[in-house]
Amino acid sequence: DRDSLLLGHKLWPRLFKVRFSYFDETETRQWDASHPPWKGAKRYDIIVVFNVLEHIADDGKALQNWAGLLQPEGRLIVLVPQGPALYSPIDKAIGHYRRYSRRELCAKLEAAGLSVRESFYSNFLGIFGWWVTGILLRRSDLNAGSVRLYAWIKWAFGPLERVFENFAGLSVVAVAQAPAEEKKSSVRRRAA
Repeated sequence: DRDSLLLGHKLWPRLFKVRFSYFDETETRQWDASHPPWKGAKRYDIIVVFNVLEHIADDGKALQNWAGLLQPEGRLIVLVPQGPALYSPIDKAIGHYRRYSRRELCAKLEAAGLSVRESFYSNFLGIFGWWVTGILLRRSDLNAGSVRLYAWIKWAFGPLERVFENFAGLSVVAVAQAPAEEKKSSVRRRAA
């Protein structure tokens, strides 16, 4: 029995509502996370945020707002594009302000008052397609042929990908946790 909040691109809330409608504990919400949460916002056990943070100019403020919506010891799961050196015309065209290093994402989560429990790379094979299309060819979109080629490569080499994801990936995922309530109250008592 956990309350969850799913946050995604502006098109995702509609998809989430359909996909997760049978879970009573899941809420989908569209809101500008660089602003304070909506009136009457409750606190959640889990907040899942995929491909959102890179679209927000003040990502630190968004992380603070999400952290503020967590229950004590609640978890924030974030997926962002990895590799600042891979920032390309594709990123600019789809509204990315930045791409993250694993270290940078973890540091920003900790600056928001969360402790990082786990972080890992995802989609190692995607690095090559992104580099060729966005960096080498300087294209601002992914054409259907490129996507089909990527799907074939992913199918053929997918099992090997898990080994290389220990070292790099097109995305980075982090799982961060809010402090326990006891720690918050003991800090307040010491400060008083």
